[in-house]
Amino acid sequence: METMNSSSWKNAKLTRTETEERRRLWWAVIILDRCTHAGFRFRPLAIPSIAFDEIIPASHDDWDNGELAVNPLLVMSIESETLVSPYARACQAAHLLGRVCQHFNDHTNAEDCDIHFREAVQILRAEKALNVLVQQDALNNSQTLRLVSARALCISALLLLTDVHSCIEVDHVEAGGGNRGLRLELQQMAIDEAKATASETVSFAEELEAHITMHGVASVGPLVLNCLYPAAATFAWYHRETGSEAHYLKLLKLRHVLGLLKEQWPARSDYLDLLEGTGFTYTGAAFQ
Repeated sequence: METMNSSSWKNAKLTRTETEERRRLWWAVIILDRCTHAGFRFRPLAIPSIAFDEIIPASHDDWDNGELAVNPLLVMSIESETLVSPYARACQAAHLLGRVCQHFNDHTNAEDCDIHFREAVQILRAEKALNVLVQQDALNNSQTLRLVSARALCISALLLLTDVHSCIEVDHVEAGGGNRGLRLELQQMAIDEAKATASETVSFAEELEAHITMHGVASVGPLVLNCLYPAAATFAWYHRETGSEAHYLKLLKLRHVLGLLKEQWPARSDYLDLLEGTGFTYTGAAFQ
């Protein structure tokens, strides 16, 4: 698939508004591609890679008004103080989710395991950094609802990556590689981050419940389904293993919010059906 920097796009005589509209559409396709592939092993992405210097959408308000505005770069804007719109944050989150999917699907041999583990640590740190930025953006009350998709994508990526590396027994890379200390360090990082992210998802679910009460279920998009389910599956596993009532209550909260999405997104029924089995018979990682 062509990128926004392809010659056929550059040579087209388009207004800046038309170019921005195409860019937004192109990124929407990427977001959907990443979401539909998350959690499925060995299915190649339709859009395999995105250049680090790719441009992401400008401010939504400026675009609506036809105003000239800065278009942040995909990676530089993650680490800079450049103003990034909620949709652009979702694009950044989708990019990192794509990196997680590619890492998740990587057929790594024993000789390359150390590289694979280092890549996981790098992606995890980048994802955590972006998640913090999105949470900071959400502190602005006027942006909170518009950042729901970006937050859901960040959580989905974190839960998927930590699920892969939190248990050696279900890791397709297993315990290969020469640096066993790196493998164990990564496993501990994954376990700790899985717990933290699952708990963050409960708080996120409570915010979604408040949004639904105030603005209706139509105000919440379908991307949240793919973060609520794995978090719920995580707490179902913890409850069965530990018998903790606190974990059970968190599971119930996530199931409740999934249930609220019934009228708008019927797919939520499939997630609830999966949770019925996960709560009693564990057959592997939450995404398997």
